Amino acid sequence: MACLISNGRTEQCKDSISGIQALYLINFGDYNPDPAPLGDVGYNETQVAITTGGTGYTSGTNVATTGGTGTGFTVNITATLGVITAVTVNNDGSNYVAGDVLTIAGGTGGTITITNYATVGYEDLITSIGGSISNIYKYELKGNNGFTTTMNTSRENGTTFFTQTITAELKRQDPVFHKQFKLLAYGRPHIVVRTNGNQFFLAGLVRGCDATAGSVESGVAYGDFNGYKITFEAMEEKPANFLDCTTEAGLVTLLGSPTLVTS
Repeated sequence: MACLISNGRTEQCKDSISGIQALYLINFGDYNPDPAPLGDVGYNETQVAITTGGTGYTSGTNVATTGGTGTGFTVNITATLGVITAVTVNNDGSNYVAGDVLTIAGGTGGTITITNYATVGYEDLITSIGGSISNIYKYELKGNNGFTTTMNTSRENGTTFFTQTITAELKRQDPVFHKQFKLLAYGRPHIVVRTNGNQFFLAGLVRGCDATAGSVESGVAYGDFNGYKITFEAMEEKPANFLDCTTEAGLVTLLGSPTLVTS
């Protein structure tokens, strides 16, 4: 079953920091959120290549394998005249590594090589996004800004979804951003969140992020906040996805090299 727990977790070191340092906005519709190859989103998934086609095979699903460093790897195979001609991963098991050679059951001599072994869940780490992303819009942040994903789950209804909430404070008012503030209220961009620990998350992968609250503040006293406060929310079937990058340059590459707009 898809809901069976597959990993434990140890107590972590106290070497992380919290908070977010930047948002990168992508206009809604600039990519197809379906998984590649039908859509534009590529995930960190286990991949295999046929090493030898073998003999005596018939097409089938959930076919067992032997060999390698792990356990539980099964595949779906297509065979023509007893020779394996196509293989897809059914269950990538556990504890395998790239380079493992596995023998496929049900015939003689059919083998595959694991070319990439995903150490995290299929939908949890995005490795590429294609589509027609021409620009991404960077908002630098410092101060009282945050990002939270909240689990909403009901045993009675049999449902689960995740609310992704971004709070941002953008200092100082100006006519140019006044227009953007209105557009943020009207639209629903996809938003990449960069944390102070240089982790990147994509909020609103499928449905985008709606502005649910905001204010333009001039304050009362000289030292009061002056600028824009805005809250974004996205409701998605999964928590906000990790992006497979640790730098801004890596993010641009992952998104297909759009123009980074900073002002």
